[in-house]
Amino acid sequence: MLLIINLGKMEINLPHKFDPRIRPYQLEILSHPARNKVLVLHRRAGKTALALNHMIMQAFLPENAGRTFWFVAPTYAQGKEVVWSDPKMLFRFLPKELIKKRHEQALSVVTTNNTRIVIKGGDNPDSLLGADPYGIIMDETQSQKPEVYERILRPILAANGGWIWFLGTPRTKDFFHRLYVYAQDREGWQAYHLSAEVSGVIDEKELREIKENTPDDLYRQEYLAQFLDGDGAIFRNVHDVAVGAMLPREEGHVYTMGVDLARKMDFTVLTVYDQSKKQVVHIDRFNDVDWRFQKAKIIALARQYHSRGRPCRIVMDSTGVGDPICQDLRAEGMWVVPISFTNKIKEEMVREMQVRFDHRDIIVPHFMPLIRELETFQAVKSQFGNFRYSAPKNMHDDCVFSLGLAVFRSQYVPVKEGRDRKSLLSSKYKKGKRYAPRQKRVAGLLDVL
Repeated sequence: MLLIINLGKMEINLPHKFDPRIRPYQLEILSHPARNKVLVLHRRAGKTALALNHMIMQAFLPENAGRTFWFVAPTYAQGKEVVWSDPKMLFRFLPKELIKKRHEQALSVVTTNNTRIVIKGGDNPDSLLGADPYGIIMDETQSQKPEVYERILRPILAANGGWIWFLGTPRTKDFFHRLYVYAQDREGWQAYHLSAEVSGVIDEKELREIKENTPDDLYRQEYLAQFLDGDGAIFRNVHDVAVGAMLPREEGHVYTMGVDLARKMDFTVLTVYDQSKKQVVHIDRFNDVDWRFQKAKIIALARQYHSRGRPCRIVMDSTGVGDPICQDLRAEGMWVVPISFTNKIKEEMVREMQVRFDHRDIIVPHFMPLIRELETFQAVKSQFGNFRYSAPKNMHDDCVFSLGLAVFRSQYVPVKEGRDRKSLLSSKYKKGKRYAPRQKRVAGLLDVL
């Protein structure tokens, strides 16, 4: 972690006037091998000082000589005041012996190895075009315009293979929150969260006084570093209802399985919902699995939650490849309800789930892929005034729609064991009509599980 700069007559150690060992979480962040980091830290946690020291050490690595590094504040004026002019920031940690040139107007320094460190503002995104920074610190990300990263910085880093750190204290579940969720399961990324009640930076007595004299929402944001539900949140109270667990079948209970299919890029998700308890009791999530294996898993899970006279109903997306799989499952004796996934059906499904979450009328397991998807799920308004419901770009919504299928219009209609029912939602079939499907042995399928 120590970098020694040899200037001939003297040696300078980096980091300079900064010891991350004093605050163990700073050392933990610096030691993590991920190149890109999203740091959600409470106020007064020292995130700016930590990031500046990381950038300075990166600037003096031999392989980075001659490269450019940016510190991007929400505004140019803020960057100048907080990082450039404050004697406790950049020029405390960057020794004057390592500075070759200092440009006050451009807020940039050229170091002895010809590396440039520049302070930028995100308030004028177009001013960032045309440059090639290799390392970037994006400070107070919750106050930054999303286009600064999405339109400008991200393409630069994709081209030159550089790195970026996002720093901030949460507000609502906005752009910064989406980055934090994205970083949690991506290779080469670190998502780090720290509250004041854990870090020990603020004295316990002072923290109690702050809590007593600060509005609850503000305390949760600034000191607990919690992302709060904003006006644009689709599903509220997610953490309040995510208190369940995976549970086995209970005799006499009624179960529905929601199936959202995928083959390669996305995930197939199987969600089992106990209608008697209004609780999700099982989630299975997998990808890159052939259709034969997927059908076998669906059959096995449906039978696991099947009790005599009360078969587990399978509700699944019948669009695309879903239609022939529905037919195959029916031929194996499963009770399948196909749903054509139109935008109108999605909207109805989302609204039903919204009501359940708003009233805390559902319990789900503390299953992080589901929680992340629920928190980032969005509605995008088209030019025609319609809403499109989906995950943000480069994220997933398979768990959300699998859950939606499991609870959608969940009303149990008993059928005899081994029988099937045509879609309850299709006008092609009369309500209540039964037919006996062709029975097949499924032992061969189950052998692959």
